[in-house]
Amino acid sequence: MNSNKNETKKHPEDVFDKDFEVIYEGELPELPDDLGNDDYKDVLSNLSELDTTRSLGIDYLEQNRTKTFTGLSRGKNSRRRHSTADRVLHIAALLLIAAITGFLAVTFWNHTVSYANIAGAVAGHNYILGAYYGTALFLLLIEWIAFLHVLLGGNTAKVHGMISFLLIYGGALLSHLFAERLPDSPVFLQGIREALCVYGGVHLALLWLCGVGVLVCVVQKYL
Repeated sequence: MNSNKNETKKHPEDVFDKDFEVIYEGELPELPDDLGNDDYKDVLSNLSELDTTRSLGIDYLEQNRTKTFTGLSRGKNSRRRHSTADRVLHIAALLLIAAITGFLAVTFWNHTVSYANIAGAVAGHNYILGAYYGTALFLLLIEWIAFLHVLLGGNTAKVHGMISFLLIYGGALLSHLFAERLPDSPVFLQGIREALCVYGGVHLALLWLCGVGVLVCVVQKYL
């Protein structure tokens, strides 16, 4: 009799090892989709009360809260940080394209001083000036299209932005190297050559602007 009484007084930890499993017979209530509502908490509390090994310190509600709600919170915070960083980099790429476009426009415009009166040149059918402005507007149009692609491109905005930065600098470098080799005839080629020389003359400034733009797009792509 004494031995039986001593066995009944043993602590559950002395009887069950760490691999002990509790198996419930019968159907358990289905868990709701909303892991944070009161019904779900009630289910976990009921499971805890059904457990005959509560003395082992198992708290179903607390354990689930720690694993589930903490994980969800961290995931949301991580996505929020990535979304904010992506938005900042997207705006930075747009500002760089706008800065390059404005810089080129001012540079081309300032150089037209050598053509004297623009209205007189147009009236006199100055093909050189016309070719000069046509080339300048073509380059500015490329940048404007790139700006719209980055602004409205969605998932492809990073690729469009990177391509635009590479193209605008590549064009400036090629113009710097080869623009002066264009012939003088027909006459409109003089205007194209002049515009490309102006464009190539700022290739060092564009190197920095476009280099930063490419870096922004790369970081945004692999963030």
